[in-house]
Amino acid sequence: MTDNERAARTLKHVLQKPGNGSCADCGADNPEWGSCSLGVFVCLGCSGIHRSIPNLGKVKSLLLSRWEDSEVQFISERGNDAMNAVYEAALPVYFYKPTHRDCQVLKEQWIRAKYERQEFVENGKKLIYEDETRDGMLMKRGRDNGQFLNRRFVLSLRDGTLKYYTKLDAKEPKAVIKVDTINACFQPDKIGNPNGLQITYLRDNITRNIFIYHDSSREIVEWFNCIRAAQLHYLKVAFPGATDAELKPKLTRSFLKEGYMEKTGPRQTEGFKRRWFTLDHRRLMYFKDPLDAFAKGEVFLGHRDHGYRVTIGLPAGTQYNGLWQYGITIETPARSFLFTCETDTEQKDWMSHFNAVINTPMSPQEYTGNTHTHTHTHTHTHTHTHTNKQTNTHTHTHTHTHTHTHTHTHRHTDTQTHTHTHTHRHTHTHTHTHTHTHTHTHRHTHRHTHTHTHTHTHTHTHTHTKNKQTNTHTHTHTHTHTHTHTHTHTHTHTHKCEYHNMSAAVCFSGGLLQTQTLMDHRTLAVTSDLSPVTSAADLPQISQHVPQMSVFLSCFTLSICLYTV
Repeated sequence: MTDNERAARTLKHVLQKPGNGSCADCGADNPEWGSCSLGVFVCLGCSGIHRSIPNLGKVKSLLLSRWEDSEVQFISERGNDAMNAVYEAALPVYFYKPTHRDCQVLKEQWIRAKYERQEFVENGKKLIYEDETRDGMLMKRGRDNGQFLNRRFVLSLRDGTLKYYTKLDAKEPKAVIKVDTINACFQPDKIGNPNGLQITYLRDNITRNIFIYHDSSREIVEWFNCIRAAQLHYLKVAFPGATDAELKPKLTRSFLKEGYMEKTGPRQTEGFKRRWFTLDHRRLMYFKDPLDAFAKGEVFLGHRDHGYRVTIGLPAGTQYNGLWQYGITIETPARSFLFTCETDTEQKDWMSHFNAVINTPMSPQEYTGNTHTHTHTHTHTHTHTHTNKQTNTHTHTHTHTHTHTHTHTHRHTDTQTHTHTHTHRHTHTHTHTHTHTHTHTHRHTHRHTHTHTHTHTHTHTHTHTKNKQTNTHTHTHTHTHTHTHTHTHTHTHTHKCEYHNMSAAVCFSGGLLQTQTLMDHRTLAVTSDLSPVTSAADLPQISQHVPQMSVFLSCFTLSICLYTV
């Protein structure tokens, strides 16, 4: 047996030890290269980065290179687990450790920080990622003209904000972004720069994209990890009892999948158009261009138990006029969405990702978008008065209103916005008046008041992306039960008794409220169990017949008018 054969056999045996079966730097399986100076096994991609850094020493192929006995002994005595325990001993939770799927710039700067700068060897070491403020210049793509221009960015750990300025000496920032709404991921291919970073955040409940880069790969990766450090700082304050393992998944994340598909509109008769799709956890966003600042629309993917389903193909009878034939149908409680893919491979890949999302239980935070606040107000007042030679009146008024609203909204900025609201309202008003007159010399007064209050509030947000406008309206309904009893007994030779009873009820059951926006034209239609109402102006006619309902109908009229804004 030659020396090289003996070395190869020994290296093969060392590879079987725990930790050595994957790359020490990116985790790729079956590494075929080894570092003679660091004592770790790495994949082909990471070996190229090691070779590009002169002071990291040599890397050799485990299969093709000749290994000296001293080199074999060196790597045998160390290995991935032992050396990672040294070079990653003080690795912060927020620092992003790349995988083999990540871009080159992330892996390169990770290897440099780990071995060349040895940033994570010493516990308690102050790292630049944790500075109170980071202030610097980055190239940012213009929203409208698509040009990359130098912009000043300021990240504040204390404020939990990222600001950017259009001018170096500007006093007010162009945008103030809360770090808890930020997602950042590297997009070198999409942006066309190896150091390209996409930052996504919420502005007025609308997803906004900005695209930046820096000529220095170290600088842009530092910005990336500074954002993650600021996010972790915010989360530790917001959730003081949470562990690092619980908070780490809430930091920046990569998109689940991106790519082109064709889609049609909500009527499913419009032509299929090619759009760029981004699947960010439960949000499926689509853009006319991959570098658009705003999505043309978003689809929320809930859990399958809530009426969400993905099926292969298009519904029977679909008027298909696109270029691609591999269909996907996403069913939601509000409507169905139809897509087509270029190849069956893409179709299967999208299907796999969609099903993975809808089969994952929703977290409590993911339910916050469907907020239901219930308001009920009940007031009971009882007054009993017995007075000599007075007329005593007993009045009982009972008003009850119950409202339940469930809304599904899909923003479709190509043509329309559809909001379907199912509302059940029941209002009953009863008034009883009794008047008794008697002569009596005894006075007795008893007063009892009981108040019980509930609040029922619905908040609806309607977003018209084409007009870059968000309309939010809130319905608050107060339901009051009032019981008032006043009794006066005066005993005389005369007796007077009056009785009035009026009862009215209005019920809107299963009403369909639909707002439809087509360019700048708006229409409104309401249908109830009573009669069709073609505009909000018709509602007061009902209140003429039931005076006690006027306040309720006025509130209902106002709520409908808000939909037409």
